[in-house]
Amino acid sequence: MAATIEKELEEAKTKWQQTQQELDKTKSELHDVREELERAQSQLDEVLGELEQTHFELHQLKEKGEQQQLDSDGKVKQELAETKSKLQETEQLLEQSQSQLGETMGVLEEYQSQMEQTMGTLEESQGKLQQKQEELEQVKQESEQTKLQLQQTKIELRKLKGDYKPESIIKDLVNILQETTKEEKIDMPQNFNRGSFHQRQRITRVAEYCVETWTGDLIEIGCFKGETTKLLAEVAQKYNRRLIAVDPWEIGTQNCQGGEYETFLKNIEPYKSNVDIVRLSSLDKKAIELIKNRELCFAFVDGLYTYDACLSDIKTVDHCQGVIAVDDLLWSPEVDSAFHKGAEVTKSRKLYLPICREGYLLPNI
Repeated sequence: MAATIEKELEEAKTKWQQTQQELDKTKSELHDVREELERAQSQLDEVLGELEQTHFELHQLKEKGEQQQLDSDGKVKQELAETKSKLQETEQLLEQSQSQLGETMGVLEEYQSQMEQTMGTLEESQGKLQQKQEELEQVKQESEQTKLQLQQTKIELRKLKGDYKPESIIKDLVNILQETTKEEKIDMPQNFNRGSFHQRQRITRVAEYCVETWTGDLIEIGCFKGETTKLLAEVAQKYNRRLIAVDPWEIGTQNCQGGEYETFLKNIEPYKSNVDIVRLSSLDKKAIELIKNRELCFAFVDGLYTYDACLSDIKTVDHCQGVIAVDDLLWSPEVDSAFHKGAEVTKSRKLYLPICREGYLLPNI
């Protein structure tokens, strides 16, 4: 139905554009007619001027004849005859000008009528276009509602089928991770980059799996320049969810030297309508309270590389219905210890492949 309405909308737009072109053409022709009318009026004014001058000369001749009593009647008659001839010519020219003026006025009235019809057609086309746009918007809203209902139905169906069992979730995630771990590199020159070659792709796939499996929004703690954020935001937009981005972006804190927040905003620009930015430390009480009040289906913890901070972040998102991904296990002993302790505190199952930089805490349903 949406495709049909969009097609009709395109046809209406095309018809409206054609009508607009005809209106422009009519306006141009009307402008030409008006110029011709002005020229005819100018000619008529000249003729009237000549006529008045002729009448004035005739009047002078009459006065001259009366006052001076000319001796030569022949000369007066000749002048009078010439004056009458000029008067007749002037009257003929005046009649022609009046006839041309009448014709021009008729053409002008015809163009005005055509313009009114064109304007009526244009207004009708605009009305239809507006109606199609409203119909399309309604279809889009209904489509979004249908998508949400379909997602909810899939989730309920998976519950009925028993797909929420820990064994099923582990199996699904292992399959997702295996898609990228085959090409993962652990012999990188710097420990910081080990296991991260395809990490963003893995995180994105796991996040999409969670969105398809549980209700709620996504959260990323520690966003830096937004390279991973934009991928998670794309998932959120695709499934009509929200992404909570938590980071203080404060110069002097971990890896923040200035300009990171501006780069972050540029990266998420296409998806900013689906991103809730929390510019606070994840250890801030306000941030923790805000996060605790949000329903979550996926969490990516990539905050401070300390035991206490990482464990605190895990506890902050422990109400997440889906998977909690924790970054930097492969190179940070403190984060690795916090990950294992977090699994114990939240009573979650651990999924960790040594070839990956990150680990996963799974709901123990």
